[in-house]
Amino acid sequence: MKILSVETFIFLAAILICGSSHLLGQQPSDGLSTEELRKLQLLRSSYVLEMLNLNDQFLDKPIRKLRTGYQKRLKELQSKFTKAGELSKAVVARDAAKTDPTPDKIIEKIQEIALAQKIFLAKQEEILMRRNDDLLKVSKSYVTKLTAIKNKLAKANRLEAAVAVSQDIEEILTESEGRSVDQKAKTAAALTSGKNQAVFRLYSTDSRDFRKHNFKRKNLKKYMERSGDSYLGPAANGTDAELVLKFQRHSSYSRAQLTTKCLLWDFTKEGGGIGRGMANIEGSSDGKEWFVLRDGMTQKDWGKKDFSFDGELPENILEGSHVYIRIRLHTENAPENGYTVAQFGRTSKGEENPPPFFELIFSE
Repeated sequence: MKILSVETFIFLAAILICGSSHLLGQQPSDGLSTEELRKLQLLRSSYVLEMLNLNDQFLDKPIRKLRTGYQKRLKELQSKFTKAGELSKAVVARDAAKTDPTPDKIIEKIQEIALAQKIFLAKQEEILMRRNDDLLKVSKSYVTKLTAIKNKLAKANRLEAAVAVSQDIEEILTESEGRSVDQKAKTAAALTSGKNQAVFRLYSTDSRDFRKHNFKRKNLKKYMERSGDSYLGPAANGTDAELVLKFQRHSSYSRAQLTTKCLLWDFTKEGGGIGRGMANIEGSSDGKEWFVLRDGMTQKDWGKKDFSFDGELPENILEGSHVYIRIRLHTENAPENGYTVAQFGRTSKGEENPPPFFELIFSE
């Protein structure tokens, strides 16, 4: 027998209690026949089961996996701190692993723990948003079916029956809207907790967040190595590859901290492969006038190690309603198939709780 999580049990109870009260309370004399009520209640039951399965598949299971990864990371930190003789930090890591982190209880004084907590919260947010999107699709499908039934009843001049179905439609729409509003409120609270700031973190070039901020690209393709690692790189040698990411900036935010990097190699100077790559990291307030944040192209710094930017953005990039970040990659004699030597957004297959490859934090 399957045991429901507390969250799923509450979720299911809410659907059963709040939804379909008009239909469940109907009698055949109220406008719907016994057979019509039976079919509507079967339709409702199918809807509830589909919602329950989605909740289990896209919320309970991913959260359990996320929690396991978080606890594993905290245990690793506890061991690391203990071996280094930093017992106070080890105790904090041990205690932090006992409960899921919340935005108002980030342990900023210990950077490694704070990063693990922020990664957990960001991934939890992604899971919730994905789950809510899928629930909304199911709700819309159910509403479409009920609307067709309501219209058929209305055309047959069966007012009471049509009203009962219409009221059920309104309950489903209200229920779906409530989930959306609640999630937006939680997101806003998470972003503004502690400090008034907005945080954007990217963990995978396949993620919904990445696609949302992907404003423009040129001569760029995804590479997948035999190890399972994946990243973006130039599709062809000798021509700049560009990726432009776009982020909304509220007028109250006067500062922004950017942390990101590119991975580069120069196999003309070291063994292990062929080709060489270089990069630039640039910023703009309008997507037209660009300011170089990290320059690797002017002096042709092929294969520059630790090619990254970690600092505050200059004021001239914070003059508009958006901030644009451009990654430029350039390669010579790279294979173009299997791997390349100028990479952005590299992620490892199967890695639990990976750090973000891109982080932009706006603050007042």
